[in-house]
Amino acid sequence: MRRCVLHIGSEKTGTTSIQAHFGRSREGYRAAGVLYPETGSLPGLFVHKGISQAIRGDRGEIDHRIFEALAAEVGAAPDCATTVISSEFFHSEFRLPGRIAAVREALGAIFDRIEIVLYVRRQDRMAVSMHSTALKGGWSAEKNPLSVRKGKGDYYFDFAAIADNWSAAFGREALRVRVYDRRSLLNGSIIDDFCAAAGVGRVEGGVDLALNVSPSWQALEVIRLFNTGSAGNDADLRQRLWRCLSDQEGDRTPLLPRAQAEEFLARFAASNERLAQEYLGLDAATPFDQDFSDYPEERPHLTPVEIVERLAACFPGREA
Repeated sequence: MRRCVLHIGSEKTGTTSIQAHFGRSREGYRAAGVLYPETGSLPGLFVHKGISQAIRGDRGEIDHRIFEALAAEVGAAPDCATTVISSEFFHSEFRLPGRIAAVREALGAIFDRIEIVLYVRRQDRMAVSMHSTALKGGWSAEKNPLSVRKGKGDYYFDFAAIADNWSAAFGREALRVRVYDRRSLLNGSIIDDFCAAAGVGRVEGGVDLALNVSPSWQALEVIRLFNTGSAGNDADLRQRLWRCLSDQEGDRTPLLPRAQAEEFLARFAASNERLAQEYLGLDAATPFDQDFSDYPEERPHLTPVEIVERLAACFPGREA
């Protein structure tokens, strides 16, 4: 029996760590009977974005060439009873039933059994993390981390609705929902936890990448201001500046006032309660903690002098 474990995210829940671990340990897992395919991997990366991108449009038009290549790779590994596929874009880009049903159709032609693994994260923390990534990548210059909701929409954060859609296509018994929180993860490790959820033994070798390491708010604020200027389109300069700013001392405080974080999480209270009870088997109103102590009362800000000092440290020898 050929089994597929499809890891669909969600985004900002350690997906890169999982993908890097399996991608760097491909041979070890293959020897242990687990295939982490090369098909669909981006050059130099380990996310199977090519597989998720092979299903397009609201109705799920399938690029069969990718799945033919995947079938060939699976067929060439007869000793691998399990195949692990990982792309967080299944979370962010697959929102309609027709497109998700096409995933079942395409993978069902290759595998006898398909299991879905979905990690969920407290919505305010996910938004803050996504905003940090957007600033670092130069995709945003917004001050408010909750601005990411404008582009992502509520469905992106509505985990009960996401679970409903994937359960409808693959069956409730095929879906495994896990909470992305160090205190909830097996051994505090996203790798150990995912291996357990996927039903595969972790192979020797490979290391956990840093989990949930956030940049300082000072670095984020300087890079945000950089993104607002005419040099904001210079990706190389931004990366150089980011490396320098990341090495500077600072505080890892979210750039979001506590009251706004609490209000944002409250938007998803009904969804989270249903997720806890229907998909996690918890007799609780939420699967997430209610600790907001890491948020400031007011959004922190840098003075002009502090901004100049941090920039000057990154470009020594130049006049401020």
